[in-house]
Amino acid sequence: MPSANFYLPVPNSKEALKRIPNQHADWLLSNLKFYNGDHWQGGAGWTGPTLPESHTQYGLTMQLLEKIFVSRNSTAQAVNQHVAGVLGNPPRWTITGGSDELMQEAEKLLATWLANQQGYAMRPVSKDTKLCSPLEVASLATKHALLATRGALRFFVTNPGQPTNDQDGPTEEVTGKHNLPVLPVEQAINQIFIHNPDPRQAAVFVDEATMTTVGLYTYIEDKVQKAELSYIDREGNTILLILDETGIESGAVLPLGRRLMHYEIERPLFVTEQIRAAQKALNKAETMTSKNLDVGGFLERVFLNAQPPGIWQKNEQTGIEEFKPTPLEIGPGMTTFLSGMEEMRSDGSRTYATPSALFREPTNPEAFINTSDHYHASILEQCGQLHTLLANEGNISGESRSQARDAYKKSLLETKPEADKALVWILETVLSLAAILSGQPGRYEPLAVSVDCQLDLGIVTTDEITQAVNAHESGLLSRETAMSKIGVADPQAEKKRIQEEEGETNNNDNDPEL
Repeated sequence: MPSANFYLPVPNSKEALKRIPNQHADWLLSNLKFYNGDHWQGGAGWTGPTLPESHTQYGLTMQLLEKIFVSRNSTAQAVNQHVAGVLGNPPRWTITGGSDELMQEAEKLLATWLANQQGYAMRPVSKDTKLCSPLEVASLATKHALLATRGALRFFVTNPGQPTNDQDGPTEEVTGKHNLPVLPVEQAINQIFIHNPDPRQAAVFVDEATMTTVGLYTYIEDKVQKAELSYIDREGNTILLILDETGIESGAVLPLGRRLMHYEIERPLFVTEQIRAAQKALNKAETMTSKNLDVGGFLERVFLNAQPPGIWQKNEQTGIEEFKPTPLEIGPGMTTFLSGMEEMRSDGSRTYATPSALFREPTNPEAFINTSDHYHASILEQCGQLHTLLANEGNISGESRSQARDAYKKSLLETKPEADKALVWILETVLSLAAILSGQPGRYEPLAVSVDCQLDLGIVTTDEITQAVNAHESGLLSRETAMSKIGVADPQAEKKRIQEEEGETNNNDNDPEL
């Protein structure tokens, strides 16, 4: 258990659940459904004409609409494109602040951890959990930030087995109820996992009584609501508590260098009400295109004043001749005869009306297609991604492409600083946890990790490459900046490779045997 001077920000897990903002907000639920492919959303995603809810046929009408409903997930395309622009390229990270030996040791540990499946996340559609890379977890949390303004992250440590004796394990103040054994740091780091919870289960909030930042993750275990809290005490240690519905179940004190076990990526809402409205209009246009295809493939016929095929039979009870219609047989190779309806004249004689047929021709689909493309482009434009549409336009000027890509870059720069800070927290916390689990608390505290996510602005055109090369040759751009503009992910590494190649060439030129 934690030391006696700890503070409890919330009394139990039920109260902790109330500290998660917007967990039942309609816009948040709608955004998550849009991204995961549920655009029907129980009928809420349809904005076209329908019957009033009070109508007796409303339920049947909505069932028929759901059958023909077609969606085009431009929302997910925009979110995925944005996150790929920030985290699609491997981020650069460096370690400074300690001895060369310590920095090399930490760098090796982090490289190993990042290369392994040390991430834990939920699959978006099946809801099954999966192991993945830590960078994929960071990408998923960033997607949640775009959809919900908050992307949650939390660390947890697995227990590889109980210690063989008391001397092998750290004190309970360090490891809580798990009583984890001391492991070599190379093994300890493999017990550390990063998790991306649902934004409706986790949050980082400020406790107003103490103005302390508190990390929170809520979950159900054995049908009991539980909550995991982390915050910093007066001594600078991290307090980790597990709460149930009555209070504290267990806890631990962790010397994590004033870092929480929870983190939250925050940014302004990306999928706004305007984008949701455009997505619904886009889906309506796609649905009408599909319906129009049915009309074109199965032409509607209306017969006027025509006697349907059938036979006249005498009713055994009334003795009156009655007409019994038979099915109208149409199709290839069929010949159908229709006669006019029999009519009675005023003098008692009979005559026959002149039959005619009307055909319901399909509407030109161009209107629906243009509408669909318009709203798709509207979503991309609002997300700063109009450049993806211009990539296939041959008559668009280089200046227009450059302006469109600049809008995309500005959009990415709203997310990049948050992604950088999240990755710094992840890497530094991994080192602190590894030090604790290896019985060396604080070993890596002299080190500082810096992260720089490498933006991916898409395909660079030939004109843009030529402009960057010319600017470098004219002395207006450095080689490193020019490399960045033409899409080189790591200009420093590329410069090193160029120098190595130039050195090899010079050596070959000086070799008399070559």
